[in-house]
Amino acid sequence: MPLKEIDRAAIVGWCPSPDHPNLLALGGIGFDAALDFCSFDLADRSPEFQIVKTLKVDSRFSCMTWGALGMPTISQTGILAGGLEGGLVKLWNADTLMSGNQNAAVLWSSSVHSGSTTCIEFNPFAGWAHLLATGGSDSEVKIINCEHTSSPEVAPPCADAIHKEGSEISCLQWNRKVPHILATASNWGVVGVWDLKAKKSVISFKDPNQRTACSSVAWSPSVPTQLTVAFDDDRNPSLQLWDLRNPKYPFKETAGHTKGITGVEWNPQDPNLMLSTGKDNRAVCWAFHTGSFELFSEVPAKQWNLSAKWAPFVPALFAASSPHSNTVSLQSVQNSRVAASRYAPAWFRRPCGGSFGFGGKLATFGKTQGTNVNIHIAPSDPELIPEADAFEGFLASQDYRGYCETKRQTASDEHERLTWSFVQLLFHGAGQGADRATVADFLGFNQNSLFEKVAQYLGHPPGQLMSQALEPSPQAVQSGRNAQASGITPAASIRAGDRSARQCLTPNLTPEDASNF
Repeated sequence: MPLKEIDRAAIVGWCPSPDHPNLLALGGIGFDAALDFCSFDLADRSPEFQIVKTLKVDSRFSCMTWGALGMPTISQTGILAGGLEGGLVKLWNADTLMSGNQNAAVLWSSSVHSGSTTCIEFNPFAGWAHLLATGGSDSEVKIINCEHTSSPEVAPPCADAIHKEGSEISCLQWNRKVPHILATASNWGVVGVWDLKAKKSVISFKDPNQRTACSSVAWSPSVPTQLTVAFDDDRNPSLQLWDLRNPKYPFKETAGHTKGITGVEWNPQDPNLMLSTGKDNRAVCWAFHTGSFELFSEVPAKQWNLSAKWAPFVPALFAASSPHSNTVSLQSVQNSRVAASRYAPAWFRRPCGGSFGFGGKLATFGKTQGTNVNIHIAPSDPELIPEADAFEGFLASQDYRGYCETKRQTASDEHERLTWSFVQLLFHGAGQGADRATVADFLGFNQNSLFEKVAQYLGHPPGQLMSQALEPSPQAVQSGRNAQASGITPAASIRAGDRSARQCLTPNLTPEDASNF
């Protein structure tokens, strides 16, 4: 079921401006030739495109391309180029066309080919956007230099001739990695590669099974030497992947469709997805994440599609042109995705993200981080951030006393101020802590005052206490002499001296005082 649809037998061109991702141009290929500009809104449930402008043209379109040339100086939406009957090529200012002034919108018009203009494309690179490549039924390939849109220069890519006279150029495409490389194919099955910088043909090859009807070529968006070729052969359809480093045989091939393949195009948002259309009334999206053809999505159609163009800025959408049913439809590969496919398209991959964990931790990833996951600490209180920054500054300069002084000045009570003053004392001097005497003095324990109080309590300086206790007092000496005269042993005299010493050590202790020791 298409998302949007319009009754037109037309070919499709998407607007190259990212400011207008939903804008299309429809070049009529029916009897009533016209040029329509349409847009769509996916939020609108209407099944039809919204027509912005409809203009009558002199002849039917055979091919069309919408390039970024002139953006934004000449036109905000770029330049529209159309290949018309009789080999005519026209350039229009898209802004002026949509305003309704058709005559003023024509920038240039000239007959480039002797037959019909069968294919046309602007160079997709910004610095090369002025180059327009065309192919005709006269077997000629022309490069139109549109640097001066009022008087473009037309010339062949080089003097060599890849395609023989009598053949028809059926398709062409610029390389998606190298801006000066162009690929062309003819209805005789010859695929040629041109180098515009060297002004020569690089290589040419044919299908080894002698298929002739080349309907479409598409360069790989990631590998500059790989090219996809589709063949419009109802009996033997083929979708081939070629590598120009070995152009003898394709390195991958599949039938893909039961009838001839009419077009092929790689997805601009995901280099692993390719879209092909065929005469079997199907549009098939292939996934190449495994290196082989894997069916990702299959979109049925009422009649076979002439071509399908991916939306350049809206993922998963493409516009399909079906001239036999006179319809242009907007389709999505997501709506008809094959259940067996396990491939996740690139537009589902988040470019960046994050997740919170316990403890205020934040894990983040992103394109600029590569495969790394960064862990951050997200503070729950924003007021802590400046304090943490100031603390890191004090640590870096090793100004610990300054940090303590800051905390002391901002303390809310006297006890906290005293605490920070004490901590500041521990970082006294150049990183050296204070000695014990200074710490005791700060806490109110002055050594001199303590000695004075002890001496006042003891009756003598505390430093001479032990020496005085060891020397016998005069009373003890006299007591010893009396004991010898009375026949008392020296040991008993010593014991008497000990009692006298104890009396000196504890001169006035009472039993209550002794219980405290």
